[in-house]
Amino acid sequence: MANVIVKKAKDNSKNRRYKQRGELIAKRREEAKALEEQEREAWKEEKGVQGCSDNVTKALTLNTNWREPPKEQEIKDDAMNHKVNHAHQRRPDKKWS
Repeated sequence: MANVIVKKAKDNSKNRRYKQRGELIAKRREEAKALEEQEREAWKEEKGVQGCSDNVTKALTLNTNWREPPKEQEIKDDAMNHKVNHAHQRRPDKKWS
């Protein structure tokens, strides 16, 4: 006789693979965190900052890029920088109407 295996309605192959995949991803995430922690500890020993708090070490390890402040634009002597008349000086939105 054949053996009949009865499974729950929600326990099909797709859901089993989904659960296994979730467990695999969680395992990889934990391994990545452990590796990152080891690298951080190695960096602390190398730089000699073992006694510092996590916030200080995080600030020291961040890669920041310095960018130059924007240059001031030169004022050009063209029509856009001149007022049309006194009425339009009071209402800039009507400057070119």
